[in-house]
Amino acid sequence: MMFNSSGVRFSRRRLLAGVAVSILRYGGPAWASALSVERNMQKLESVHRLACFRVISAYRTVSRDAACVIACMLPIGLGGGDEDEESFEMRETSGARKAIRVTSTIKWQRDWDNSSKGRWTHRLIPSVSRWVNIGGMEEFTSI
Repeated sequence: MMFNSSGVRFSRRRLLAGVAVSILRYGGPAWASALSVERNMQKLESVHRLACFRVISAYRTVSRDAACVIACMLPIGLGGGDEDEESFEMRETSGARKAIRVTSTIKWQRDWDNSSKGRWTHRLIPSVSRWVNIGGMEEFTSI
């Protein structure tokens, strides 16, 4: 368990969270239809939200949207079912995973711009793709 006050660096916390998210997404194509039920999606997002909090060492008062952006972690609702299902269907196509990730990032940006939560963070980080591509919080913690 990673506590908020631990001395583990951001990059290591993000790596561990990435492993946890990979485990959550492992059976994505098989249970994508189950995520159409709102309660199932809420449970999945709840676990993902906690992983984001641990990566950025935040408390539960931070919004899910802001936590995902700061942690550079694609919201599980965008990357979980749809992205995995598309990747599975296009598994023989070269560069399909990258193209699908670009589409997911565009959706993430749209959701980030339209969200009513995390507005203070949005002022600081208006562009999701730029934040993720420069390394996000890792750039600031290495100083």
